[in-house]
Amino acid sequence: MHIILVEPFAHRVGHYGDLSCRLACGLSKNSVPVTAVTFQGFLVGCVSELDKTKFKHMDFISNSPSILVLTVKAIISFLQFISNTVQLISNTQIIVRIIHILETFLTLKFAERLNKDENSTLMFCYDGELIGFLTYALYCSHKKLVYKIMDYSRTFPEKRLKLKIKRYIENRLCRKALERNKLVFICNTLQLLQGYMKTGFPGECVYTTPLGIVERREKLEKSKARSFLKLPMDDVLLLVFGVGHGGKNFDTILKANQGGNSGCRIIFAGKILPSCTNHPRQLAKKYNCEKNVIILDEFIPSHKVPYYFSAADGLLLSYKKDFVVDSGVLLQGVGFDLPVIASNSGWIGQIVRENELGITFTPENSSSLRSAMTEFIDLGESSRYRMVKNVTKCAESLSRSNVVEEYINLFKKTIGVSTL
Repeated sequence: MHIILVEPFAHRVGHYGDLSCRLACGLSKNSVPVTAVTFQGFLVGCVSELDKTKFKHMDFISNSPSILVLTVKAIISFLQFISNTVQLISNTQIIVRIIHILETFLTLKFAERLNKDENSTLMFCYDGELIGFLTYALYCSHKKLVYKIMDYSRTFPEKRLKLKIKRYIENRLCRKALERNKLVFICNTLQLLQGYMKTGFPGECVYTTPLGIVERREKLEKSKARSFLKLPMDDVLLLVFGVGHGGKNFDTILKANQGGNSGCRIIFAGKILPSCTNHPRQLAKKYNCEKNVIILDEFIPSHKVPYYFSAADGLLLSYKKDFVVDSGVLLQGVGFDLPVIASNSGWIGQIVRENELGITFTPENSSSLRSAMTEFIDLGESSRYRMVKNVTKCAESLSRSNVVEEYINLFKKTIGVSTL
């Protein structure tokens, strides 16, 4: 059995290139032949060069006929131009979605060209646009296709007509595609699975999947990490790490630190995307806590990541109430034995509570977060030590070998694969 791991958005900031790369490495280490297929490679810096040598990787842009590549680039550039122009007067999400559908479909079609033996290949679309995946599934037949659900919008009621239409189209396409192929959809939480079933998606082909892989990382000496990053030596530092997207709630964090009297300092490290409407720099000014926060609105390269996690006393995760999918940042923090303060919502709240990784607070509630931060600062030495031990234990349970074995068992059970 050969697995083609399709990752159309690995070149985009904020997507899951690092997580899919870990899975590809794990499958390869377990003697499962795997080829990672992307649209335009992995985002520079998000995946270590060592990891990329452990499995075969090909991308559509580098390995397709030049005339096709030029045509696709021209179409995407034109759509982006329209998006940037129209964005001044209205929402352009529909144009962005068209680009995502195009990238997803073309990456899957390119992956099909690598599939010389149809009966012994499983195609696993780890990220991408669902309609793009389903369009491809309608285009082909007699294939084993797996899609990982990342869109959490179905976990709450939708009153807007255009999104109701989108859900209807996805449901119809899926039922048609099931007549032509063996399809499996996987997600990280029961809430996400239930959200899709309640909104008419064929529930018989949706399963929960293992949690993400944790890579154990050697922690640097705190003083050296802070010195390297030029951070204050004696303050309690809470790290808000990763790309700032629409699911994160920075308003709650800054409001909880209103006036700068929370007793700790917050480090925001990561690129803030346009979809994030609550920029920390503006909020810090609004809540008069600019002196209490450090904001680095930039993509953090992989070689600097250990310094940020080693310099921090804790990881701070604040998401919106309806955000129920997994968090790559939480998995990174666990890999560095870092205790967590997290919003009690979805997968994130579940894993923190069940494994006692830290303290949870009510999502979108600044008073609850402020109480959680005070509790964290006041932790005794024994309580903090026990919390760190729990994080270490969780990291061991989510090791690459354990998670990959669960994926393989899931594929055997759902796809009927017997030769993995």
